[in-house]
Amino acid sequence: MSLADHYDPERADGGNHLREGRHICQIKSLQFCDANSGNRGVEFTCGNREGDTRITFWLRSASGSGKSPLWKLANFAAACGLSQNQMRRVSPETEVGLEVFVGRDVGIVVVKDEQGYHNGDSFFALGDKELPPAVDQPPMTPPPVQQPAPVAAFNDAGLPISDDDDLPF
Repeated sequence: MSLADHYDPERADGGNHLREGRHICQIKSLQFCDANSGNRGVEFTCGNREGDTRITFWLRSASGSGKSPLWKLANFAAACGLSQNQMRRVSPETEVGLEVFVGRDVGIVVVKDEQGYHNGDSFFALGDKELPPAVDQPPMTPPPVQQPAPVAAFNDAGLPISDDDDLPF
C-alpha cells in the first residue's frame, strides 16, 4: 500500500476533522474561550477514530439580552449522561467542575460553516447508541419485505399448470 492510497481530498487542509453528519464521540478535552464581544465560553473537543470537532457553549448572555445561554450547556450535560446531582456540582459562572464532561460519550452533529470549517452544531443523547434521523427527513422505516415471485409449476408435457385439474397428483 502506497502513500497515494491514503490520500483523502476531503481532508486536504491537513486537519483530522470529522466530516459532516452525525457521530458518536467522546469528549476529549475542554478549554475556556472568549468571543470578540467579551462573552466567555467553554469549547469541548469531541472525537472518535474518524477525527475531531469542537462544540462551544457560551457561559454568559450577550450584553443586554438578559437571557441565560446555560440551558444549552445543561441539556448537553444531560445528553452526556450527567445526573442532576453531578450537574449541581458544576458552576459555569466560576468555571468549576466542568472537567466532569471529559471522557463521556455523546452524539454530535457536525456541519460545514460558511468558512468551510467542520464544527459541532448540535448534540444528542446516545440512549440506545443509534443515530437519530436527519431533522429534515422522515424517520427511517425498514424496507418492505420482498415476496419471491411465484414459481410456475409444469406438467409432465412441460406446459404450465393452469388449474387444479392439471396437477399430476
